[in-house]
Amino acid sequence: MGDAADTGVIPLPSAAIFVNLLPQTIHYSPTGPIGGLQMGYNWQRGRIVFGPEGDISAAGVQKTRIVTPIIQNNGTVFPGPTNGFGNNITAHQNMDAMVTARGRVGVTLGSRLLVYGTGGLAVGHLHYNANTDFRPVGTEQYPVNVTKTKTGWTAGGGVEVGVGKGWSVKGEYLRYELGGALSVNASPVPPLPPFGITYTWPNVSGNLFRFGVNRRF
Repeated sequence: MGDAADTGVIPLPSAAIFVNLLPQTIHYSPTGPIGGLQMGYNWQRGRIVFGPEGDISAAGVQKTRIVTPIIQNNGTVFPGPTNGFGNNITAHQNMDAMVTARGRVGVTLGSRLLVYGTGGLAVGHLHYNANTDFRPVGTEQYPVNVTKTKTGWTAGGGVEVGVGKGWSVKGEYLRYELGGALSVNASPVPPLPPFGITYTWPNVSGNLFRFGVNRRF
């Protein structure tokens, strides 16, 4: 699963006063696995099947992007080596858990095949990190480390096939969006007023492709 992500980097109090940092947006695409447990209840009326379901999953959907060298506000390169120590901007996003609570409605095709749509609430637990590091020529870093729980929606559909004795297998696609753009101000380390950097992250969205095994009781 995964989707594109952006981290905005905005120098404070302004790019003209900061001088050594060009305002920019860092693009990257978090990807990774997700897996967990699902519970639900189904009613059937003729060929129509409907009911609630929910799941809780651990995830490792993450990406780190390092941009080096730092570009100054006039478009020139900040002086210093680019060997992995300093003179870079780091942006990181990680979702380590997701919970959904959804309704599902489907239609049976034959005695074993169910085609369905589903949608409802999604909640994700996310970690954000960023740093602008002017060392070793400069002395300053501008780090942030934030954890957020975001809520939003998810919707999609899938196919479920009965394999006998109450067991079934399914494949499912879900699109999700977790609302609430994030903006965090970073102070310099060591302190250097009035300078700072604002890091921004937009809404989190992505695609899930899931396969599972269900047991009916």
